Amino acid sequence: MLETNQKKVANLIDQKEEKDFLAREEIKTMEKDTSKLREIEARQERERVGKIKTEEEMIGEKEREKLAEKASLERNLAEKEAREREERIKKMRGDRETKENAQAQINTEKAESITGEFRGALKETQMKEEELRKRLGDYYKIHHLQVPLYRYRMHKDNKTKSEEYRLTKI
Repeated sequence: MLETNQKKVANLIDQKEEKDFLAREEIKTMEKDTSKLREIEARQERERVGKIKTEEEMIGEKEREKLAEKASLERNLAEKEAREREERIKKMRGDRETKENAQAQINTEKAESITGEFRGALKETQMKEEELRKRLGDYYKIHHLQVPLYRYRMHKDNKTKSEEYRLTKI
């Protein structure tokens, strides 16, 4: 029995040495080459299978593409409408500005007309007053007095301070 145990131990030692020897990189065996090839083929097959899409995935992808295309068309349409709306607003602003400028020009011309009429009337009145002063100066002595001829008293009941007077249109 001792001999069998020794044979078994020797056999195990031999097997271990053989495994260690075969595990070394520089020694290539047909078994190692085959296992490496199988590993490479298995990895390639896994990658290929991973790349293959299921029918459901393909349908889902097509639906997503359709939705994306639809969203893109809607976005383009909305952008076009926004540009058109901006153009209409710009045109309306330009029209309004043109009308306002025309109205301002008309108002300015009216004001100048009224002012011109007022100036004309004022000059006429001043000329009449000057003529009257000259005619009176031929008969009477005319002087400038430094003394006020009337006084105006301000108080809380003045007519010009009343609400009714302020609302009266002249």
